[in-house]
Amino acid sequence: RMLVVLALHAEGALGLEVGEPAERQRRGHARDGWIERERGVVRHADDALRTVQTDDLEAARALYVKGRALSELQRHAPARGALEDAALLFAKHEARQQEASCWREVGEIHIAQDDLPGAVEALRSGLEALNPSRSRA
Repeated sequence: RMLVVLALHAEGALGLEVGEPAERQRRGHARDGWIERERGVVRHADDALRTVQTDDLEAARALYVKGRALSELQRHAPARGALEDAALLFAKHEARQQEASCWREVGEIHIAQDDLPGAVEALRSGLEALNPSRSRA
């Protein structure tokens, strides 16, 4: 028992993390669970899209959720497509804040891909969506 204590103390003195393999394994399990959760979100969003064929706003919400989940999974191209489709549907129904949220997410995807011109364009689209002169009033 004394040897274990000395070994742990020596690892700490050398700057090694005690229990590092177990911690890596725990993080790996957490990451696997997170990935599976995001994949489940994508599946549920696809199911919702099949059932809301005539309700554009519900379809836009499902596309937004799907786009966010795909973005978390680093599937940037399909995420961007889903978010842009959602933005267009929200714009059609003058849901400006939701449209702006979609464009913000698209901008974040462009940033993650080091595409600053694309990010600026998407973020500007989001600001334009919030422009009060766009409303019918």
